[in-house]
Amino acid sequence: LMRGLQDFRKKLNLIPDQIVTLIIQTDDYGADLVEKYKVELTKKVGLKEIQFDKCEGKVIEVNSTIFKVGIIV
Repeated sequence: LMRGLQDFRKKLNLIPDQIVTLIIQTDDYGADLVEKYKVELTKKVGLKEIQFDKCEGKVIEVNSTIFKVGIIV
């Protein structure tokens, strides 16, 4: 997930110092994973916050778990 989010940031031409909000839609298992690794994701991906909501953004699949993500600058 972390690698997919970093690739998404790169695709959006975001600079590393740019702190963003992540919108994420996933199932309960995916939400539990995000919560478990929230601190690491926030630091390594450059996030201000993570919001769980419906999202029509990029689809990232990790071990059969689907994450739809969007970024708000």
